[in-house]
Amino acid sequence: MDPFQRDAQIAWESLCFLRRIWPHAPRYTEERDQGFERTFREHFWQRLRPDLVSSVHDLSFAASLSTLSGLAHELDLLARWENQEWVFELKNGGGSDINKEMLMVFHEKILDFYLANYGFLFGFRIMRGFLTGAGYIDNNLRAYCATWGIVLIDNELLPIPALPALLKEKKKWAGSGQLPGVEEDEVQEAEEEAQELVEHACRPLGEIIALSDLRDQLTIHLDRMPGDIRAAELVERHRALCEQMKKWDALRVRGGE
Repeated sequence: MDPFQRDAQIAWESLCFLRRIWPHAPRYTEERDQGFERTFREHFWQRLRPDLVSSVHDLSFAASLSTLSGLAHELDLLARWENQEWVFELKNGGGSDINKEMLMVFHEKILDFYLANYGFLFGFRIMRGFLTGAGYIDNNLRAYCATWGIVLIDNELLPIPALPALLKEKKKWAGSGQLPGVEEDEVQEAEEEAQELVEHACRPLGEIIALSDLRDQLTIHLDRMPGDIRAAELVERHRALCEQMKKWDALRVRGGE
């Protein structure tokens, strides 16, 4: 499967879990997260069938790896398909907010593994997902995720990797007359903008931290000049696209209606 297609599928299924499955799932009061991680694991496996899934409370990146610092880090879920990996942090917010420390710790845990094991991990296309039921997420936190390629999956906005496929479907609606007054070209422009968001805000870890041109040290590869406000702009574009898609959903006239 094309990696971008898989990213879209993973992001969409994760969102479906958050919005459709978890609200009606049984709660396990003896577990700290009420069974959020357990239920997500079951849904993830049933819907996406990865080649490998990490064990519960994994401390080794599902590959008997250690960290650069020597500290042990627990990863909530790691899934692998051939040379593609998704690593998840799972936060059952229960309506409470998340904060920058949660995102930064997740980011730094993966860096600690990645830097210690670059020779092994650079061959994998590593994506990172932060799944949360939090009630509100500040735009600054969304900008942090966009800067470091973390895919945020939450109750407010559609996840960026899923946008191009969703807009492709809406383009079909426009072409078949199901969106009165909306031209295919208008939806096509939105789809192209969504694809640009994916390219800038959802970069695999190996595109951000990789060998320098001299291939003698690891360096950070930003997609913008330092000080540029691109991350904040990406967040605003993401929000605007989601609002536009809501309007098209409300406008849709289905066959026979």
